[in-house]
Amino acid sequence: MRVGDESSLPPAPPATPPLGRLFDAVLVVDWSAAAQPRQGANSLWIHGLDGDDGSFTANPPTREAAMALLADRLSDRLARGRRVLLGVDFAFGYPAGTAPRLVPGDPDWRGVWKLLAARIRDGADNANNRFAVAEGLNALLDGNGPFWAGPRGWPGAGLPARRPVPPPGGLAALRLTERRTSGPHSVWKLCAPGSVGGQTLVGLPRLWRLRNHPWLAGSLRIWPFETGLRLPDPSARVVVAEVYPSLVARRAAEGEVVDETQVKALARRLWDLDGAGRLAPLFCGPADLSAGDRQLVEREEGWILGIETGLAPGDPFARPVPRVLTLGVGCESGCPAEELEDLVWTTLGAHGLSAEALSCVATLDRKAGAPAVRALARRLDRPLRLFPAQVLERETPRLASPSPAVFRAVGCHGVAEAAALAAAGESAILIVAKTRSQRATCALARTPLDAPSFSGTPAKEMTP
Repeated sequence: MRVGDESSLPPAPPATPPLGRLFDAVLVVDWSAAAQPRQGANSLWIHGLDGDDGSFTANPPTREAAMALLADRLSDRLARGRRVLLGVDFAFGYPAGTAPRLVPGDPDWRGVWKLLAARIRDGADNANNRFAVAEGLNALLDGNGPFWAGPRGWPGAGLPARRPVPPPGGLAALRLTERRTSGPHSVWKLCAPGSVGGQTLVGLPRLWRLRNHPWLAGSLRIWPFETGLRLPDPSARVVVAEVYPSLVARRAAEGEVVDETQVKALARRLWDLDGAGRLAPLFCGPADLSAGDRQLVEREEGWILGIETGLAPGDPFARPVPRVLTLGVGCESGCPAEELEDLVWTTLGAHGLSAEALSCVATLDRKAGAPAVRALARRLDRPLRLFPAQVLERETPRLASPSPAVFRAVGCHGVAEAAALAAAGESAILIVAKTRSQRATCALARTPLDAPSFSGTPAKEMTP
């Protein structure tokens, strides 16, 4: 493809599904650490989908040309009031402990990004000093790693040709997110097919400058570092996330190189998930992350969007998330579906929980016909479980906020909390007490992994 050439594809799906999208446009970048201008195989590819403008594909020959294109595209969409998800294919962080050792005065992701931005020289022709920088970082960390696999004939002694076993200084070979699948390579590995180390070294300084670009400053957020492991606030008009295109495509389509196929497939998958209301939970990360690990992810390591569930049906590397959470809901008559759904996403995000861990939606049997409840179960793709008031009343001793007013109205002292606990069983605990909007409530309970399946009368028409 010629410099600046963009190919038109069929228009993307409509931009406004029944309950709206999180993003008006999705862009995916397959990065490259090439040391000279390159197009075609093993080069830099960008694919975008937009509800207004359809789609585009670009194969800029240099990183500088790619970043200029991204800044232009993103600023144009901001000017038109659009919200954009930008997925980039290189690591946003290093294994825990790296930042404090490299930048003790600024021991988080920002310190590392600023350090690399100061050290990496990446010219307009793609010429760069990534191997020399890696050797210098090794000297700061240990001297014999953790960066390894320099180019053949590399003169320096501080860049091992083979992987140090174990990695020096107690640093792990993989981040927490990379341990969720057998696909990604270690961020310390600089050369060889599939290696991401060199791409990360030249990519993070470029992304740091894009974050601070005058056209985008104040509107762009790096997930999960600047947002937490939760659904980004609407003020984040451009959300940048680490992605792994091999989750959705591993072979080239006819007439394409594999990099091109992968960015197209991943952009389409993210777009479709958003349209189906299933993109939001991916921003919350896995439900089984401990509080300590979640803090490491948010401060230093980062996370690959969707790695814990797999983005493609039947992906051989995807690990299912245990469905250990039950969602209890309640709503007033006439509550809009949008209000209940927004309450649920906001609550999950605020507590760092993933909708993938939900086993069911539970409520009072009198709410079985409520359109908002039925719509929520469909959007979450989870069965709806119903309980009579007398069963929910048995949960009163376990409620965080029993209400006499609710008892007078429906015959039990709580709906959302009681339904979540009743569905999860006797061994469950309430982990999120009743949260309310104007006309809706929700609560979450967690059950042990070895507990029996959830209870309650199924609403058969809602069960997938």
